[in-house]
Amino acid sequence: MARAIGLRVYRISITVKGDPKKNVPLDFSALSTSFYDFVDQFIDQNSVANSVAAMERTWFFDKSSGSKKMDNFGHVSYGTYGFESNFKNNKTKKVNYRRKKNDVEEIPLFFNFFFPGGKRYGLVAFQPFQGRSCVQLVIDKMKEAFEASNSDYHLRISKMMPNDANGSIFNTAPVKRLKFIKRKSSADISDLYESDAPDPVDVELTISARRKGSLGSFRSVAGSLRHDGVLSYGGMDFDEAVAQIRVGGKLRPVGILGNNRNAGVIDVTESIVWGDDGHPTIESIRKESQEILKSFSQSIGNSLS
Repeated sequence: MARAIGLRVYRISITVKGDPKKNVPLDFSALSTSFYDFVDQFIDQNSVANSVAAMERTWFFDKSSGSKKMDNFGHVSYGTYGFESNFKNNKTKKVNYRRKKNDVEEIPLFFNFFFPGGKRYGLVAFQPFQGRSCVQLVIDKMKEAFEASNSDYHLRISKMMPNDANGSIFNTAPVKRLKFIKRKSSADISDLYESDAPDPVDVELTISARRKGSLGSFRSVAGSLRHDGVLSYGGMDFDEAVAQIRVGGKLRPVGILGNNRNAGVIDVTESIVWGDDGHPTIESIRKESQEILKSFSQSIGNSLS
């Protein structure tokens, strides 16, 4: 689906410089301010567009009015510029506007910072859109700002990945369905179904468990598919694999490590409501984000308490 909507979860912690295994509380008295206050201030301070000239990108926070210090959410408005293009009416094909090089195309990408009480870690969910994401730009800026005012500490913001020991919400979850995808496969495969299709094709293979069964835990399934960095099954190499597991009380598709850049992205497309602007309504994506972040928090437990 062209408008597939996913959420990627990151874990946030603060470590002592020179001792990366030593995590300190997010409200540690030696910090310039509690990390909860820092995030709140950082969002407010970056509510005006940051321009990254080398990448021809802009971004800024648009915080929801319902945000709280321990639960900040809203949109990151992510912009691209640097090239000309035509904007046409898709039905009439009439050119409505000629985009100039300095015109910025902005899209809203959902974010949600979530801090479980009494833990030495926080979580944040970011939404990519059609392969576009401003996550690294935001993270780099946040780390720079935090460490500038807390010189004895490092800010760690890391992806919750399927092979992450602390990502046990992936690891222990039973897999109900697997989908393998091979993009732009040679048309020779069409011989299997006696077709004379001249163009490359996308190949999809789906494997489902019986009603009360599973295909194994996410960790075991993902591990069995990786061979020397190649994602393979049944003697065939694939570009992507997606496992359906239970996250936040629902069965959701999650990317598996392989050649797939969406590994670890949780697909929420089927659960969100589309607004008239062609983007998810903030209420619907916020609901999914909360369910997912709370599931991750329960799964991590006291591993970074």
